[in-house]
Amino acid sequence: MALLVYLATRAPGLAYTDAGELAAAAWSLGVAHPTGYPLFVALAWPWSHLPWNSVIGGLNVLMAVWTAAAVAVTALVARQLLEGLPAGGKSAASWRVSWPPVVGALLLAFAPVVWSQATSVEVYALHLLLLCLTALACHRGWAWVGLGVGLLLSNHASSVFLLPGVVAWAWRLHGRPSRRLALGAAGLALGVPAALYGALVLRAAQLPTLNWGWIHRGWAAFWYHVSGAQFRVWLTWDAKTLSANGAVLLELLGGLTLGLGGLIALVGAYTLRRSMLLPLALLVVGNLAGTLGYGIPDLAPYFLPTLFVVALCLTVGLATLVQRAPSWLVAATLLLPLGSAGLHWRSQDRREARAVEHYARWVLANLAPNAVLLTQEWDVLCGPLWYLQAVEGVRPDVLVVDKELLRRTWYVPHLKAGAGTALDGLEPELDRYLRLLAQFEAEGPSFTNDAARVQAIQAAFEAVLRGLVTKVGGRPVYASTDVLAAEPSLTRGFQLVISGPVVRVSEAPVAPTRPNLEALPELLRALDGREDRLDRQLARTAARGVAASAAQALEVWRDEVSFRQLRHWARQLDPRGPFLPQLDRALP
Repeated sequence: MALLVYLATRAPGLAYTDAGELAAAAWSLGVAHPTGYPLFVALAWPWSHLPWNSVIGGLNVLMAVWTAAAVAVTALVARQLLEGLPAGGKSAASWRVSWPPVVGALLLAFAPVVWSQATSVEVYALHLLLLCLTALACHRGWAWVGLGVGLLLSNHASSVFLLPGVVAWAWRLHGRPSRRLALGAAGLALGVPAALYGALVLRAAQLPTLNWGWIHRGWAAFWYHVSGAQFRVWLTWDAKTLSANGAVLLELLGGLTLGLGGLIALVGAYTLRRSMLLPLALLVVGNLAGTLGYGIPDLAPYFLPTLFVVALCLTVGLATLVQRAPSWLVAATLLLPLGSAGLHWRSQDRREARAVEHYARWVLANLAPNAVLLTQEWDVLCGPLWYLQAVEGVRPDVLVVDKELLRRTWYVPHLKAGAGTALDGLEPELDRYLRLLAQFEAEGPSFTNDAARVQAIQAAFEAVLRGLVTKVGGRPVYASTDVLAAEPSLTRGFQLVISGPVVRVSEAPVAPTRPNLEALPELLRALDGREDRLDRQLARTAARGVAASAAQALEVWRDEVSFRQLRHWARQLDPRGPFLPQLDRALP
């Protein structure tokens, strides 16, 4: 049932944030963003090369399959927990006890954060499946536990926080392992990720299309990448972060339990108090310890282990409560997940989620041949462009430069590898900047506490940005508006000309060209009625480009018809846009 729902609501193509980048990594058997996700890439690579109509569409199907499999395994784990209760084996033969695991697993399936992992490419569908399989492995023996832990650690680094709960689970069921079993389980837990990350290094040395981190450069580069060191800056543990993340967790729990289910989960926890409550509690504590202090906006999937535990407790509580209930009431419990599916269908239905691709194609359509695009719009543009170029071969002439990744030592050689001779004129600026950047990565706080060196690296960085405009062999250079807002050095002494959603930056005057608007109507339709955070962000971003094009239509071409149409579209995208009063004053 869950698989059918997931397939019916999955996104047809590209989604926000990491989807395009992960799809490109899977297709090219490359290295994804930290921590590299070697197991995800290894499993998704053959799937991506099946004869799908589109690679990204096929990978979205894989996410649905993985998430549905996690739901099925959750039901099996819940059944094992029930069988482990006093008189569990006897009562588990009754459908009154066999039914609750199905209900609990389906409630997990239709929790919004779980459902969202089944409709577009991300690493968390596999993360949830591996956690469920590891929990099931705890009932099979220590060797299977070691394998499960090894696979978990090969997919997502946050799994390390779950190890105390997993070990406690297996210990509760099988007792202390013999020396031989302990060594075997530890060997699997460490050997599997060592083998997969080792293979990742070998693949990186072959310079695949997507080669984040260039981890083959040496131990320091490898460890910096696979440990996720660059993300530690987000581990703040301040009151604001804890409060915001706590609110996210409560919302996720509400989406799983539908309010009343929380009380049922407490009954289940009480029922498990003398058997499996401690291991389950350790899983939750470990998950929260690694998550609550992490101040990133797309944090919700990190709480999946906690939701898995709550779903198990809910199942046990339901089985406890229905043992003496009328048969019709036991059967009626299926209305809980069905109600959840109906309640969350509209928000999780991604069948028309094409806005990301429409926006990316709109940007590309407004770039001249052999253009350089400087952007930092990771959530809505960078990953999608990487996918479109690497996998579908769209506009390979465009050199996409992620401004924020220029702050990493691996990115410049990676750019050079794909840019041919385009950056040859920038060698002096790049060499000067990379020397300082290597010191920054190696020294950390001691570098940032030195005001003179901070000023020097910023000046070198700005010289690289300006050099992209002046020393790239005559290639036209464009920047997204967020880059121009963040880097005022790109606006000093250069000509800025609106080109649809981006701005052309040049030394000499450039005649403006009418923007290509073919993708805009489809973009508006794809965003219509969508209220997700990233949908709203994209709508605001697109609205700025549309509003700038409207002003250009009136000022440059005196085209009132185009102006009114573009102003109308800008208002549709962002009804409260700060640019609207100015547009209204320009032409009432």
